[in-house]
Amino acid sequence: MALLGTYHEDEYLPEYGLIVLRDTPVEGSWPEWPESVLNEGASAAARCGTFAGGGNAWFEASAGDGYHVITMESHDSEPPEDGEWDDVAETLYRSWSGIVGLTILTGAQMRPDLRLGGRGLYRVRVARQKGEDFGDTWRLQFWPQPEPVVPPRWLKRGTPPVPSPDPGWDTVIGSHAWELPYIVSQAGDQDGATIDDVAAWALTHHRPADWLDERLFPVPAPALPTGHADLDEQATQSRSSRIAEAAAEEAKLAGYAAQLGVPAPTTRRGLLTFFVAAGLVTYGGGKYRRVSSPPLAREVLRLPADLVTQLAMQSDRRQYQSFATDIASVAAWLDGRAVTVGWLADQLLATQEEVRATLHYAQTQAMLEVTGDTELRMDVLRGGRLPAGGSTPPPAQVKSPPKPAPVQVSEAGAPPRAGVLAAGHIVDDETVELPPLESRISRALQSAYGILLITYGDPITLVRPGGEMVSFGTDLMPHVVLSPDGRRLATVEARLGRDSSYALQLYDLADLSQQTMPWDDTLSIGVIGMYRDTVYFSGEYKPMSWTPGSDPVQLDRQVREIDPISGRTLAADSTGLIITDQDGTTHQVPLDQQCQLVPRGAGVYRVRNFPNAITVFPLEDIQNPQTHWLPDDSMLSPSMALGPVWESPTTLLVPSKTGAPVHRLDLTTGALERVPTPPRLQALVEPLLAAG
Repeated sequence: MALLGTYHEDEYLPEYGLIVLRDTPVEGSWPEWPESVLNEGASAAARCGTFAGGGNAWFEASAGDGYHVITMESHDSEPPEDGEWDDVAETLYRSWSGIVGLTILTGAQMRPDLRLGGRGLYRVRVARQKGEDFGDTWRLQFWPQPEPVVPPRWLKRGTPPVPSPDPGWDTVIGSHAWELPYIVSQAGDQDGATIDDVAAWALTHHRPADWLDERLFPVPAPALPTGHADLDEQATQSRSSRIAEAAAEEAKLAGYAAQLGVPAPTTRRGLLTFFVAAGLVTYGGGKYRRVSSPPLAREVLRLPADLVTQLAMQSDRRQYQSFATDIASVAAWLDGRAVTVGWLADQLLATQEEVRATLHYAQTQAMLEVTGDTELRMDVLRGGRLPAGGSTPPPAQVKSPPKPAPVQVSEAGAPPRAGVLAAGHIVDDETVELPPLESRISRALQSAYGILLITYGDPITLVRPGGEMVSFGTDLMPHVVLSPDGRRLATVEARLGRDSSYALQLYDLADLSQQTMPWDDTLSIGVIGMYRDTVYFSGEYKPMSWTPGSDPVQLDRQVREIDPISGRTLAADSTGLIITDQDGTTHQVPLDQQCQLVPRGAGVYRVRNFPNAITVFPLEDIQNPQTHWLPDDSMLSPSMALGPVWESPTTLLVPSKTGAPVHRLDLTTGALERVPTPPRLQALVEPLLAAG
């Protein structure tokens, strides 16, 4: 027995709580797998169950939150069992490339993390040791699986394969209320929590000071104007529906309270009395205590028959769905062989009663077809369906406004002022070929010292006049802001992991020197913008500013956006927008919160789709907005690399959803003109507006 190779990762962050491993492609190609229940996503056998599962070029393990330590090993034969582990199982993995890599559920760049020793079928022993808080320690050992194939088996379970029933209270009273017993358990000590402990916990976790006394079902504020009658009508209808739903929920909860003989709760404070009466929380000695095994809602309350059925189905899914997937993963490798319930129970470390109940569930959910009595034959069905829940109503049909007359576009105007990025080149006054970048470019910005290329994961690249390229920064967040003169760039250096750290860095683009803001690096930071020499940022959820040479200070107002030319800031609350001048003058603007500042802060604008338009609200005349209709294929999302770009305080460049054509909108006249751009457009370079 020899160890062929290892791979170790200290801080793997699961997506959706799943560790995901897949084959790494060879020379960029993927094979055509024959149809099989072991293909990823083909059936319940191709999903992760209670712990871990594998199949044709995929492996998943249920990991939960936090950063995990993962070691993978490749062996030429079965290694000995060793170590103190909480969970251990063996599954199977068929590799077509012989190389595997960790990734995430929704896909990521595939890395050749571990070579297995060639293509073929491998056995994988998965072992987990639970961490004290979030994040566990894992070991995955691969070795060739000889014939005959031994189905997956479980060697140690840290938790039962079939959990306790779902009490159903979150469905009955709503998850926003059902969280309260959990908060009670977190707020105090082993003896319970006082009401003051719960209030203190809420403040510590960024809840408002009156959180305990907020209405459980608040009446939403009136909809704010958008500048479009159809959107305003949609928002008004949505508010009316939410008011009706809140009233119905409040009445329903009052009815349940009457059954328990307690006052109808309208706040979280009142809800505690309800929970005590329902048996979910106990009270004594001035302290509330969460009940570890709460009673089932359908056994405490008289509920409508359809709701009782729904709760029973939800409970069955919670109890049996994952374990049914374990059984399906075993069945998929039996190749038609008959087995007994006792054999299954031994293979899965479960009781025979748990196996029988789960087999019944798997058949009702079309996951397995089971024949026989003493000797069972199990066929895994493709695409096992999930249990039916409550019916989902169709989305509301919103009536769109009458489509405006066809948008008139003039012939081609001048090229984009600051240039474009196209086909791996920067094209402006001169064309510069770019080196290959590992990550796609998210933004291109004009500075006083060249073009800045911002990517996901790579250092920032500065393309100086003449074509010289320099890179700087490590672990930088993709959101950056420039000073109005284009000389300084502010961004956040974030090292994410168990002990994450954050630092606000200010780079001088003249010589790439940097200044680091004085800061407790355990607190998160997000840059907002710059005005003159001051950086505005959010620090641990608080609006703050920093001027180099001084300490950061907390602002006395919220800031969501700052205009680098005028220094006006934008914030929003339930009444609409709050625009604040540098001298402290405040403008209350009752408009939709999706509005943003126009350059120089002379007003705000809002984009819309179907049909596409941008509406500008002048600050001096909010009641008379100007709407400019745009072509149907316009790309209006500001988060995309090819989103709209302000070319000047009065002109906007709008690409299409395919990049080209690009249109220039003149907000002073409403005129649209086609902008000449090269093929394979990747990004529009954002100009320095203060220089325009």
